[in-house]
Amino acid sequence: MSEVLRQATKIMVVRHAEKPSNSPPPYGITLEGERERESLTVRGWQRAGALAGLFAPPNDCFQDPTLSRPQFLYASRFIRRNGSKRPIETITPLAEKTAIRINSNFAKDDVKNMLEEVFVCAGVVLICWQYEFIPKIASYILGNREASPQSWPEDRFDVVWVFDRDAATDQYDFKQVPQNLLMGDWAIPIK
Repeated sequence: MSEVLRQATKIMVVRHAEKPSNSPPPYGITLEGERERESLTVRGWQRAGALAGLFAPPNDCFQDPTLSRPQFLYASRFIRRNGSKRPIETITPLAEKTAIRINSNFAKDDVKNMLEEVFVCAGVVLICWQYEFIPKIASYILGNREASPQSWPEDRFDVVWVFDRDAATDQYDFKQVPQNLLMGDWAIPIK
């Protein structure tokens, strides 16, 4: 990418919040309380609400100085077959709190095109995606596979991957921030 195109100063990536197990309970439920396999669990909705406070805290008092209030929100598109509503649901409370529209134009496997658009967003971007694609997102942002973990554990919903752009080099640095939002969240990054 040329220097002119990379305008995103910070890209933050989270996995969607908690989902139903393969043999529920817990069940996925819609915001209206109806059972839905592709929706978040109750704990997932709790995390979604807590994420709104994490990324848009009162008086911009962030629990970690690495985090910022996003100006752009991205979530993978819901597809009726083999799709998940969870990425959109996870950042819906944040979108409502900040009055930012969620861009869900990209399918979960369309990482390259999504990131090409993210790079030209002038400011801070938050991406909410499915866990199996997040290492690929990181590798594409960083331009290599060595600087970040190459797998995201299936049981981790509690980490923010943060990529800060160094204006001098036009490269992104990588950090992990444990969310520490709900009981049972781990205080350690992903290895």
